[in-house]
Amino acid sequence: MLEALRVVDTVVFTGSNANWTSANSHWVLPAAAWVEREGTYTNFEGRVQRFRTAIEPLGQALAEWEIVGRVMALLGESLSATRAEHVFRQLARRCRPSPGSAISGSATPGPSGRRGSRRTSRAGDPASEATS
Repeated sequence: MLEALRVVDTVVFTGSNANWTSANSHWVLPAAAWVEREGTYTNFEGRVQRFRTAIEPLGQALAEWEIVGRVMALLGESLSATRAEHVFRQLARRCRPSPGSAISGSATPGPSGRRGSRRTSRAGDPASEATS
């Protein structure tokens, strides 16, 4: 990997933890860890889940979407989003949701034809069996 880094003119690293790659990069753009930002992810069942900021980012760390926005501004472009939610809404308008995913509180039928829910049923879970 070191040889690959040596043959390029510039290496830019973005991440929440210093490591071998960041130590061998020309530029390091510190990214906020998942507990330091808000956003969404798609779980293994295809459901989109949201998470919120638990603690403030350390030092100069930013959410990745903020880093991209600042780089775009330096390149003369603009990002109209001022929050991760705005980026998510832009993506939701432009991209078709995956089967079974829930976007903006509405769920699309998944492969089983059932709509996604906020709770995952588990065998032997009394709360799941009571609501099934």
